[in-house]
Amino acid sequence: KPTHPDLLDWLAVELMEHDWSTKHIHRQIVLSSTYRQSRVVHAANLKKDPENRLLWSWPRRRLEAEAIRDSILCATGELKRESGGPSVPQEREEENLRRTIYLFQRRSEMPSVMTMFDAPDSIASCSRRQVSTVALQPLFMLNSKFMDRRAQVLAKKIVDSAGNDQRLQVEHAFQRVLGRAANTDELSRSLAFFQGGESANEQKRLSMLCH
Repeated sequence: KPTHPDLLDWLAVELMEHDWSTKHIHRQIVLSSTYRQSRVVHAANLKKDPENRLLWSWPRRRLEAEAIRDSILCATGELKRESGGPSVPQEREEENLRRTIYLFQRRSEMPSVMTMFDAPDSIASCSRRQVSTVALQPLFMLNSKFMDRRAQVLAKKIVDSAGNDQRLQVEHAFQRVLGRAANTDELSRSLAFFQGGESANEQKRLSMLCH
């Protein structure tokens, strides 16, 4: 693969040789060994390149505001995926949980999830989004009605698929939200979390765990 100084030259040649096909470029990128790197840490690589300048490990990136909301709805199974059509007013968001790009946006009244996670303000041109880490972001995820409703929906769906087996509930929750199995420590801590309440509130505890 080309080194950084040669990247633009390589890109131009690839485009010209493949009839200016951007799909070809996309295919080359996503099938490259660099793009498919995992987050597994190799001690030898870390010692040689601690800042990951040579991309021996997949660099973590902050999700955009739209992707944060969409991924939550995807995990709960509520995301409506149809394309096109009118935008959704904020006051009717719960009635029509479409992708975030279909939320109606005013310059004076942006959706809360957009303003909280560095979305453009629709007033000035934005060539590249800023990335911030502020206290209001985790507070939104913890306290917003939107997140609480999503946790309740997810808890109900997990009960429907896993029944009342708490171990199975935890396994289903991790698979749906994180796309992986819970490790031993996560499983034991999650099961211990259920012991903090009465049996009548089991689904409430599950909702809190999902949250």
